Amino acid sequence: MTTMALPETTPETTERRIVRRIVAISSVLGAACAVVMFTRGGVGAAVSSALGTAVGIGNLVAIATLIERLMSQRADKARAGALLLLKTLALFALAGFVVSRPWASGSGFIAGFTAVVFGIAAGGLWGADPPPADAADKKD
Repeated sequence: MTTMALPETTPETTERRIVRRIVAISSVLGAACAVVMFTRGGVGAAVSSALGTAVGIGNLVAIATLIERLMSQRADKARAGALLLLKTLALFALAGFVVSRPWASGSGFIAGFTAVVFGIAAGGLWGADPPPADAADKKD
């Protein structure tokens, strides 16, 4: 019987943990926004809100990945910059496409997208990672 080697994984960084926490908080806030939008504007508003949250989370993950690449020593800065520009254009195109649909609600989309903004603030403020154990031992 042969065994396959597991793929090499990179250790989870503090930044990745923060992004994961922000995504979780934003998802909960986005679900709450969708429920409120359903009571205020019906199914179209609720779906628009959920899509706004999904687009916002996708944007957050994409920009975090691109910034991580830009900050690495091995990164091709021009390529990462071009990807950042393409990501921004894709965000505008996707948002424009969603809100131009006859069933869509612009206010619902913005409410869902704004849930991610509040998720970023909450994720950065709540649950901050404790300093490394050896950092507390190294008092000057």
